[in-house]
Amino acid sequence: MQQSSSPDLPPAGVLVAALLVADVQAALGRDSAMVRRCLTQLSGLLATGPAGHRPAVDAPRSAPAATGGLANWQVTAITAHVEAHYHRSIGIAELAALANLSEGHFCRSFKAHFGRTPHRYVVARRVAHAQRLMVTTHESLSLIAFGCGFTDQAHLTRIFRRDVGDTPSAWRSRSRPVN
Repeated sequence: MQQSSSPDLPPAGVLVAALLVADVQAALGRDSAMVRRCLTQLSGLLATGPAGHRPAVDAPRSAPAATGGLANWQVTAITAHVEAHYHRSIGIAELAALANLSEGHFCRSFKAHFGRTPHRYVVARRVAHAQRLMVTTHESLSLIAFGCGFTDQAHLTRIFRRDVGDTPSAWRSRSRPVN
């Protein structure tokens, strides 16, 4: 019997797992809180069972994790959804529905789990995807910005400078591998 490369995760789960591993590698040694969050998400993703099945129907779907945050299945559903749809607008109502929570309860639980608001999380994922594209492609910053859900290059630049501390162009120049 041939071993698979992932523990029966759906394709979206494999993508999320790969992105989380990349985030952990990038944050090692400089952001232990980010490493812990990513590893928690990854363990939640792997705990969903074969083919990404959620807990049984009679399991309490809206029960938060013991820390007052989100249950593993909620984290998995939310992170997979954000990874699949970061390029478009994602509203609180949409994410709260995935977690089977009211918007207010979702926002409080999300912040307790991730340490930031849902909007900041989505924007951070957009920035991470933009960084990955800046290093791995020769696309213009304008196309990368639009493809990652920013309204235009100026929007990407403003958010990137706020979150990364540098402009996308300068960061790209320093981060590209030398050929």
